[in-house]
Parts: sequence; C-alpha cells; structure tokens
Amino acid sequence: MRAFLLALALVSSASAQDGALHLREAVAGPKTPKTKGMTLAEDANGLPVWLGATLLTLGPGDVETVSVSNDAFTGMPVIDLALGPEAGEAFAQITASRMEEAVAIMLGDRVLMAPVIQSPIVGGRISLQGVTRDEAEVIVASIRESTGAVDPVQRMRERVDLSSPEGAAVAYVHAIDMADWRTAATILHPDALRALRAGGAEQTVEIAGDRARLVGDPSVSVSIPDVLGRAPSVARYADLPDVDAAALWFAVMSETGASFGGWGAGLEPVGTVNDGGRVHVVLRQSDRTVEGEGFTHTAVVTVRRLGSGLEPSWRALFRTNGTGAY
Repeated sequence: MRAFLLALALVSSASAQDGALHLREAVAGPKTPKTKGMTLAEDANGLPVWLGATLLTLGPGDVETVSVSNDAFTGMPVIDLALGPEAGEAFAQITASRMEEAVAIMLGDRVLMAPVIQSPIVGGRISLQGVTRDEAEVIVASIRESTGAVDPVQRMRERVDLSSPEGAAVAYVHAIDMADWRTAATILHPDALRALRAGGAEQTVEIAGDRARLVGDPSVSVSIPDVLGRAPSVARYADLPDVDAAALWFAVMSETGASFGGWGAGLEPVGTVNDGGRVHVVLRQSDRTVEGEGFTHTAVVTVRRLGSGLEPSWRALFRTNGTGAY
C-alpha cells in the first residue's frame, strides 16, 4: 500500500473554502499550447495552475475515514484519508494513466496542490502535509461533511471482532497504530495486563489531577479524559483498574517517544500456529513490498482465549517491546 503524500502549502484563507474534494487535470506553470482550453487558477503559493477536466469527485461514501495525525519525524500535522474500494480503484487508475503529468487536488474551488504523478498510487490512501493544525482541522471537517467520512478510530472500534484469533490480532495492531490506547488495552488478555503492571508500569506512571505523567518528569504527561474518555475515578495510579492503567501506560510511554508498531493498518492474517492454549497469528503487509528487495513486512501476535464460555473471545498476550516491533 503506497500512500499518496502531498506537501501542501496552504495560506490561512485556503482552508476556509467549503466544498467537495476532487481531482482535475492540471498543468503547472505559464501558458503553453498544452494549456489550450484550460482554466487559469493559482495554487496556495500564488503560482499559476491550469485546470482541465474533472477526473474524480469524492462524494458521499467515497472517503471512509479522514483524520489529523502528526508526522513521526517532523511533528507537523498530516491529513490522512482512506478511500472506499471504488474510489480507491478509480484513484489508482487515474494515477496510473497520468504518469509524469500533474493532477490538481482541490477542495471546492481552491487548488490545494498540483503534484506531478511519479508512480501509480494503489491502496486508496492519501496523506496531505504542509498545513497548520487549525487549517488541517477545517479541511478534515469539510471532507467529513461532503463525504460522510468518519474518524478512523471510530470506524476501527465499530469493526472490532474478538471472536477469532485472527480478529483479535488485527484489532490489536490497528488500535496500536491509531494510538487508541484504551482499545488496545481492552484487547489485551488479563494475564498480559497483569504482566504489564508487574513489569514496571506502576513505577513509571503516576496520576496528578486529571493527567497521567511520567514519574520524575512532569513535562511528560497525557490527559486522562482524552485517553479513557472520562475523568479519573481514583487519585492514585495504583488504584486504577488494569485496563485503565495499561491504557495510560501506553499513552505516557508514547509521549516519551516509544514506538509500539507500524504499518498495522495494512497487516492481514496469513496463518496461525497453535501452541497449547495460545495461538500465534502471523500477519503480513500483503500489498506492500519493499522496492528492489522483494519482501514484505510481517508481524506475529500471540492471543489466548478468554474464559471457557460458549461465545469465544480472544485477547492479545503479546505486547510490543522496546524496539518498536509487535
């Protein structure tokens, strides 16, 4: 899965435009014979962009999720979109047919950018960079209004299925990748939750009012209501239920720069290995290969059945280690 990364340079007024997100034929630069019949516009930097026919309009149902995250290296806001199957396929075909040609990415009548397509973009994922947080939030709100897209965490929670080992493993890596620490902790088996606390969680995290912070370093802290969805019910970290304690531990450690995974959104189960009461689920990045190397990213998540009731429910035993691997 190759993400379509666009470096945007929006001015403040650019994000104020309402309307649908769409793609149009484009030529960047001065007027040439190639621009005959095209409409002159400007990009966010005030540079000329000639616009041709509309190639794709993203309407209701075409964008499944859209959100704002932070780039892992620069810390700058990133707008992440996941297209629906039909829109994703149309997007792949457009990029494949317009190699070395520009495509204008527009919100309403505002040109966000007109990048030159260097390779086909498959997987239906688009990432937009180069805006302030406020600008990104306005753009995301406009895209949600015009397409019905939801926050990816909300969509992931709606689809959590712990009735099979494979479902539990996929749900766990998705929650980790989205930094949805409450869901990630909920998917952990009670044995894993207890092991996490015994492994040092209570020595590294403490409660200070409505925030959880790193012991000995108050500058590293997270909002407890933001992580758990509610205010703390106790005054001491040691008195928190295991799930809440684990969620806050994940969140605080993430603030320190700890990496808990990567590429999980594209990991798919490809096999299982039974090991007594445990199942090791093998996941693979099936649609992303490392160019020139011919291998894919893989991960293994170990799960165990919870209880002995008629309805199966599996929980993850394996938690991420200090190297950032699953």
